[in-house]
Amino acid sequence: MACAALLVSCVSLYVAVHHGETMEKMVAAASWPNLEANVTVGGQDGPDTARLGIAISNTGVGPARLETLEIWHGDTPLSDARALIDALAAEAKPAIPSLSARLEARSLVGTVIGAREDSALLTVAPEDSGAWQLPIIRFAVRVQSRLCYCSVFDECYVSDTRARRGRPERVAHCPEPAVPYRDDTTDLIDAMPAAPGPVTKP
Repeated sequence: MACAALLVSCVSLYVAVHHGETMEKMVAAASWPNLEANVTVGGQDGPDTARLGIAISNTGVGPARLETLEIWHGDTPLSDARALIDALAAEAKPAIPSLSARLEARSLVGTVIGAREDSALLTVAPEDSGAWQLPIIRFAVRVQSRLCYCSVFDECYVSDTRARRGRPERVAHCPEPAVPYRDDTTDLIDAMPAAPGPVTKP
């Protein structure tokens, strides 16, 4: 009788533990985030409007905290808005010697992005929109990104467009980037090259 009672207790304990693990997985699955960096080349004023936009989108079902962000133009890491704008301006030289544009940007690293939410990181709108269409397209197709983010359960993932695996990779913690993209908007006035256009901060 004692053995039977012990067996029943062990089975009950196993069922309880298994049920708890199953519930944890179900809750995690119902809160799974999926952050992606998206690059756009058009504006809201029509198909001929040249505008470069970079946004972080959460296509998952749960919120995520963006921990780190890296951006490359080809194989060259871009450390901030100035580096990005310099790389964009280089796409048009020598045909267009300088870039005059409106820059809008916001800080996203360290913030929480909700499910089904798009958060604009940076927008560059050249004053001479027509002349910049092709340079912006050439620039955009060479942009790559890697970002690391964590769910509300501190489950962290790396999304790397260069890996092209189709889904983020689970990691124990977010690795320190070699060249992080610094999105601090306090220095945006210095982000434009010579002969800058207006700079706006949200």
